[in-house]
Amino acid sequence: LEAQKEQFKVILPESEFYEWKKAEFKEKNGNTSCAERFIPPLDPLSSEGAIQIYREQRNRSVDKEGNALAEFFVSLGPKVTRHQTRLENLPSFLGEDDETSEAAVALEAEVTSKKKSLHLKQSTLLINHGKPYMLRFHPYENVLVACDDSDTVSIWDTKNSVKVNNFKNENPINTRMTSMLWINERNNSLLLAGCDDGSVRLWDGIIESDGAINSGKPSLSTAFCAMPEVVAGQRGSSGLIMEWQESQGRLITSGSTNLIRCWDLESEKCMNVIDSDIDACLTAMTTAWDNVGLGDAQHSTTAEGCSGMGPDILFAGYSDGTLKVFDLRSHQRGAVSNASQPELKRRSRFSRPQQYSEHSHWIVNTSFMRYGDKYELISGCVAGGIKFWDLRNSRSIRTVDIQRSPMTQRSPMTALACHPRVPLFATGSASNPRIPLFATGSRAQYIKLFTPDGDILQVIRNHEQKPGQRIGPVSCLNFHPNKLILAAGATDGIISIHHSTGI
Repeated sequence: LEAQKEQFKVILPESEFYEWKKAEFKEKNGNTSCAERFIPPLDPLSSEGAIQIYREQRNRSVDKEGNALAEFFVSLGPKVTRHQTRLENLPSFLGEDDETSEAAVALEAEVTSKKKSLHLKQSTLLINHGKPYMLRFHPYENVLVACDDSDTVSIWDTKNSVKVNNFKNENPINTRMTSMLWINERNNSLLLAGCDDGSVRLWDGIIESDGAINSGKPSLSTAFCAMPEVVAGQRGSSGLIMEWQESQGRLITSGSTNLIRCWDLESEKCMNVIDSDIDACLTAMTTAWDNVGLGDAQHSTTAEGCSGMGPDILFAGYSDGTLKVFDLRSHQRGAVSNASQPELKRRSRFSRPQQYSEHSHWIVNTSFMRYGDKYELISGCVAGGIKFWDLRNSRSIRTVDIQRSPMTQRSPMTALACHPRVPLFATGSASNPRIPLFATGSRAQYIKLFTPDGDILQVIRNHEQKPGQRIGPVSCLNFHPNKLILAAGATDGIISIHHSTGI
């Protein structure tokens, strides 16, 4: 009887659906590490495994170089001045301040030596067919992307000084690109381009899996209208301005409109809309945090955290010089942040003002700067004034007037770049006379390098690769995120690459 039961016993297959949904639910709730979620284990002998190993080694090497560079120049950050108390002055009365004086002299000598190391030397000239208005270095490959004022994107190999690719962004006629970002740089790099008609295009296949530049036309991964309120071709408008947060998968868009939209780029879904309550167009924005080093939990101690105030605090600059601070977590139409830090919310007298009005001209750029344990926000306007902000204060903590010459009104600051790792800044000036007169003579094209304290380190006026030739009117500047390299684009179509000679 038992033998007959075994003979006619039906064996049902075991379903793996439960285990699959269990793993998926665990992943969505964040119970797995970043490496388990984004970098599944692969066979190192397979092509996918070889690509993964290459990218891990590349990222680790470049991150190590960038961190070492930041630590080397951390002493160049702004000095905090404060009044000494009576107890702090006591050693001077006792004659015990000799060691302190020697330490100060040694620190000053170290700072002077490191400032000399920041001197940049022109190493390469790239002749672009169009006028470059945006430049972006790839953080981990020897790639520089240049966009002109229409729809042409040029891909340059900076190691060999060769243009490898050139393609059209395919935006409509009479529209132009106004914003460009690299995303997913640590893995499969994608290029995000925004136009002044409110559209966004995401390009794939620019960089091969082994780091080589693809000479063919890249593929369009997706395209959508991020800001339908933006009207193309308006005179004096900023077009579409974007800010990307890699770890959040969030794209923040605004521009020639009073709205700010937060997008989940994976689902192309708008998650939040904020009304800025201002008639001027948004010209620059940044989030008050630092995401350098995120994405590789195995080799980064900050992979699951952030420095600064967090990814939800947005610092925006406008065409009339106004600066505003927004909290992206709010779902109200006028989501202007009024709290400076979580621990200060209970103390209303420390609340952050809704806006700052110390600038009176077009905001060229805004940036978040970290050096050591200090965090500051930077804003620069066309008139040349650069201000440093601590959002716990009601006014700027420091101002640098980089355009001290009487030619300020005729030569406005047209570009401002902030190095994301080294406490170093660069400004570009272009001579564009407002009266249409014809004349011969020199034009005040130059690039200034200076520290956060306002010390001007270098003024670049001529092409070292072409002796006697002045640089053209500067249209854009961009620092390499992990190296001390500066790219400068001019309206004469020349892109100059400057390297450090002292490191």
